[in-house]
Amino acid sequence: MEALIIDIHIASKSEQQIASSHLPMVAASPAAAASESMSPEPTNLEQPRSGGAEGTPGEHLQEGARQDPPTERAIWRAIRSFKKGLNRLFKYLKVKLGVGVVSDTEGSLLIKVTCSSLEILEGLWEDYSSGHLNEVIEQTLVTSDILEVLGLSDLKLQTTIKEEEYKKCKDFFFSEHQVR
Repeated sequence: MEALIIDIHIASKSEQQIASSHLPMVAASPAAAASESMSPEPTNLEQPRSGGAEGTPGEHLQEGARQDPPTERAIWRAIRSFKKGLNRLFKYLKVKLGVGVVSDTEGSLLIKVTCSSLEILEGLWEDYSSGHLNEVIEQTLVTSDILEVLGLSDLKLQTTIKEEEYKKCKDFFFSEHQVR
């Protein structure tokens, strides 16, 4: 039985916008900072990044100071830490679409699935082609809890199933049918 890879990766992310009354004003650039009358409080971009005489990284960050956006690795680590979302996604794939989940790998999120019939393969491809699979993936993996933990207001995922793999699986079912 041939397997397909469902590749889920970060399409875009937006940082959380916090009401300006809660944060010190931060200039968009050093030139802007010089031209505006701002408090002399340093931004996190000006914070020391190494230990030593200045202390540990982030030690001098002020409450409400803007954090660096999360890396893709940090995003996937956070998504994987919320097992409920992954379990709901796997349940959707197994129960609703009828595919067998063989494995999943971190990097982006690679999910290897098998289809036990041509009808199941066609159902998976239709769900993917229509965009519904990507919607389900975003709804199950990108929760408000994930966004809060990551400090993001929005996180878009993109799902890919290679057409060549789909056709290879389809050919497998046609050749298996002709052999019998």
